[in-house]
Amino acid sequence: MRTNRNEHDKRVNTLLQVFILLSCSIIVFLLTSDARADKTQDLRAIKSLALKNGYNPSKDVINAIYKASKAYHIDFLELTAIGIIETGLGKYNKPRHNTNKTVDVGIFQINTINKVYCKQYNLKTAQGSAFCAAKLLNRIKTLYKQDKKSLARYHSNTPKFKKIYFNQITKVLALNADK
Repeated sequence: MRTNRNEHDKRVNTLLQVFILLSCSIIVFLLTSDARADKTQDLRAIKSLALKNGYNPSKDVINAIYKASKAYHIDFLELTAIGIIETGLGKYNKPRHNTNKTVDVGIFQINTINKVYCKQYNLKTAQGSAFCAAKLLNRIKTLYKQDKKSLARYHSNTPKFKKIYFNQITKVLALNADK
């Protein structure tokens, strides 16, 4: 009897282990499926915002914005709006020489003053520019939590220019709300 009882306990134990493994596998599958669905929706939203503003960015640019926004916990539509304003998401991407002798480079027009924060990124690539922009935006939002228009500080801390830039961002993002 004892042997039968031990064998029965072993079978029950094995069945429980299999059940737990299958349950965990199903949970992981469901979570990753949701994550893939969310990513697909986010990528579509980036492209949609760009199209509504008259731009058709490459998959490389869309993926760069998505990855950078996730890496630095930045709203991907806000990052997209900045890219639209700065260079039309790459359509008008060329170095811009400023009156203060600095230069803006890349899709997100990173100023040479900010290169120190983004040494690890190649600002001439979509990914490098997006990651640097997201990093800078994260830094701005952290430093200026109380400023509801902190997003505009990406362009300037000067009140006059900050206001103009904030209005541009608002206009770009408003097109996303239109149906």
